[in-house]
Amino acid sequence: MPSLHAEDFTTILRQASHAKERLVLALGPTGSGKTALLRAISDSHSLSYVSVGSDLAAALANVSARQRPLALSRILSGLLPPGATGLALDNLDLLFLPELQCDPLRLVAQLSQHRLVIAAFTGEFANGRYIRAYPDHPEYISRPLSGLTVASLSAGIPSFYQT
Repeated sequence: MPSLHAEDFTTILRQASHAKERLVLALGPTGSGKTALLRAISDSHSLSYVSVGSDLAAALANVSARQRPLALSRILSGLLPPGATGLALDNLDLLFLPELQCDPLRLVAQLSQHRLVIAAFTGEFANGRYIRAYPDHPEYISRPLSGLTVASLSAGIPSFYQT
């Protein structure tokens, strides 16, 4: 999978906005520049930037532990600006908590069916796979990605891939 140049990102967003799942993943370790990339893209492409983490945690704290998995999608949707044609979603790592019984990639893919979504997750993109944590870690995931655009970040420098 060839890396794409950063200046091609406008074209990538345009193509992604016409795909079935209008989803772009920004993947990288903590401190790699995902937030800076999302803010820059949201500013230059009129997307709504939403830092999900603390607001989602606060909303879930008001729901019983047993009801959280059932309420998660509704609560997350309620945190998003209504009518936004595009979203840059940051600080989504809470979605990987095992007790939420959530597939975070599927959840953001569902959000992307009606609008462009750029979602940032901690982890890495290697050999066509999204890898998060390490085997035996409760939040471990190693999943092949197909049909998506990935911005893989390392030290603030994105490399873009079409899977």
